[in-house]
Amino acid sequence: SVASDVQRDSALLSLLALPWLMVGTARIEPLLGVGDVVFVALYVAAAAQHGLSRARTVVALAGALAVTAVVVAVTALPIPALPFLGAAMVIAHPAARLPPPAERRSASLALVLFFALFGTLVLVRWSG
Repeated sequence: SVASDVQRDSALLSLLALPWLMVGTARIEPLLGVGDVVFVALYVAAAAQHGLSRARTVVALAGALAVTAVVVAVTALPIPALPFLGAAMVIAHPAARLPPPAERRSASLALVLFFALFGTLVLVRWSG
Protein backbone atom coordinates (compact mmCIF):
# COMPACT_ATOMS: atom_id res chain seq x y z
CA SER A 1 0.00 0.00 0.00
CA VAL A 2 0.99 3.62 -0.40
CA ALA A 3 1.09 4.17 3.37
CA SER A 4 3.55 1.33 3.93
CA ASP A 5 5.71 2.55 1.01
CA VAL A 6 5.83 6.00 2.60
CA GLN A 7 6.76 4.53 5.98
CA ARG A 8 9.65 2.55 4.45
CA ASP A 9 11.02 5.44 2.37
CA SER A 10 12.56 7.87 4.90
CA ALA A 11 13.00 10.66 2.32
CA LEU A 12 9.34 10.52 1.32
CA LEU A 13 8.26 10.21 4.95
CA SER A 14 10.21 13.36 5.83
CA LEU A 15 8.16 15.25 3.23
CA LEU A 16 4.77 13.94 4.39
CA ALA A 17 5.15 13.78 8.17
CA LEU A 18 6.22 16.34 10.72
CA PRO A 19 9.03 15.17 13.02
CA TRP A 20 8.79 15.21 16.80
CA LEU A 21 11.39 14.68 19.50
CA MET A 22 10.68 11.41 21.29
CA VAL A 23 10.80 12.10 25.02
CA GLY A 24 13.47 10.10 26.83
CA THR A 25 15.49 9.45 23.67
CA ALA A 26 17.71 11.38 21.31
CA ARG A 27 15.57 10.34 18.32
CA ILE A 28 13.37 12.58 16.25
CA GLU A 29 10.55 10.51 14.76
CA PRO A 30 7.78 11.42 12.30
CA LEU A 31 4.61 11.79 14.34
CA LEU A 32 2.10 14.07 12.65
CA GLY A 33 1.20 13.51 9.01
CA VAL A 34 0.27 16.16 6.48
CA GLY A 35 -3.22 14.65 6.30
CA ASP A 36 -3.64 15.20 10.03
CA VAL A 37 -2.73 18.87 9.65
CA VAL A 38 -5.16 19.22 6.74
CA PHE A 39 -7.98 17.67 8.78
CA VAL A 40 -7.27 19.95 11.73
CA ALA A 41 -7.61 22.90 9.35
CA LEU A 42 -10.85 21.46 7.92
CA TYR A 43 -12.31 20.96 11.39
CA VAL A 44 -11.40 24.51 12.41
CA ALA A 45 -12.91 25.93 9.20
CA ALA A 46 -16.08 23.82 9.55
CA ALA A 47 -16.49 24.83 13.18
CA ALA A 48 -16.18 28.50 12.23
CA GLN A 49 -18.64 28.04 9.35
CA HIS A 50 -21.22 26.53 11.69
CA GLY A 51 -20.69 29.03 14.50
CA LEU A 52 -19.13 26.55 16.93
CA SER A 53 -16.84 27.81 19.64
CA ARG A 54 -13.33 28.36 18.35
CA ALA A 55 -11.81 27.89 21.81
CA ARG A 56 -13.58 24.55 22.34
CA THR A 57 -12.53 23.44 18.87
CA VAL A 58 -8.87 24.31 19.40
CA VAL A 59 -8.76 22.70 22.85
CA ALA A 60 -10.48 19.56 21.56
CA LEU A 61 -8.18 19.21 18.56
CA ALA A 62 -5.05 19.89 20.64
CA GLY A 63 -6.21 17.28 23.14
CA ALA A 64 -6.83 14.78 20.35
CA LEU A 65 -3.35 15.34 18.96
CA ALA A 66 -1.88 14.90 22.44
CA VAL A 67 -3.79 11.65 22.98
CA THR A 68 -2.64 10.44 19.55
CA ALA A 69 0.97 11.25 20.45
CA VAL A 70 0.67 9.30 23.71
CA VAL A 71 -0.89 6.30 21.95
CA VAL A 72 1.84 6.36 19.28
CA ALA A 73 4.57 6.65 21.93
CA VAL A 74 3.14 3.82 24.02
CA THR A 75 2.33 1.41 21.18
CA ALA A 76 5.14 2.39 18.77
CA LEU A 77 2.60 1.93 15.97
CA PRO A 78 1.79 4.42 13.20
CA ILE A 79 -1.67 5.34 14.48
CA PRO A 80 -3.61 7.94 12.44
CA ALA A 81 -4.85 10.99 14.33
CA LEU A 82 -8.10 11.33 12.37
CA PRO A 83 -10.25 9.05 14.58
CA PHE A 84 -9.07 10.93 17.67
CA LEU A 85 -9.74 14.28 15.98
CA GLY A 86 -13.26 13.24 14.97
CA ALA A 87 -14.08 11.91 18.44
CA ALA A 88 -12.77 15.10 20.03
CA MET A 89 -15.01 17.25 17.84
CA VAL A 90 -18.06 15.13 18.64
CA ILE A 91 -17.33 15.33 22.36
CA ALA A 92 -16.50 19.06 22.32
CA HIS A 93 -19.65 20.13 20.48
CA PRO A 94 -22.61 18.09 21.78
CA ALA A 95 -25.19 20.43 20.25
CA ALA A 96 -23.74 19.78 16.79
CA ARG A 97 -24.55 16.06 17.12
CA LEU A 98 -28.29 16.67 17.00
CA PRO A 99 -30.11 17.38 13.77
CA PRO A 100 -31.97 20.70 13.58
CA PRO A 101 -35.41 20.55 15.26
CA ALA A 102 -37.19 20.66 11.89
CA GLU A 103 -35.36 17.51 10.73
CA ARG A 104 -35.59 15.42 13.92
CA ARG A 105 -38.95 13.82 13.10
CA SER A 106 -37.90 12.72 9.61
CA ALA A 107 -34.51 11.51 10.92
CA SER A 108 -36.25 9.48 13.64
CA LEU A 109 -38.61 7.96 11.07
CA ALA A 110 -35.66 7.08 8.82
CA LEU A 111 -33.90 5.36 11.74
CA VAL A 112 -37.01 3.36 12.63
CA LEU A 113 -37.40 2.27 9.00
CA PHE A 114 -33.71 1.36 8.75
CA PHE A 115 -33.80 -0.79 11.89
CA ALA A 116 -37.07 -2.42 10.80
CA LEU A 117 -35.53 -3.32 7.43
CA PHE A 118 -32.34 -4.52 9.08
CA GLY A 119 -34.27 -6.62 11.59
CA THR A 120 -36.38 -8.13 8.81
CA LEU A 121 -33.28 -9.05 6.82
CA VAL A 122 -31.67 -10.64 9.88
CA LEU A 123 -34.83 -12.65 10.64
CA VAL A 124 -35.16 -13.82 7.02
CA ARG A 125 -31.52 -14.85 6.88
CA TRP A 126 -31.68 -16.50 10.32
CA SER A 127 -34.84 -18.48 9.56
CA GLY A 128 -33.67 -19.56 6.08
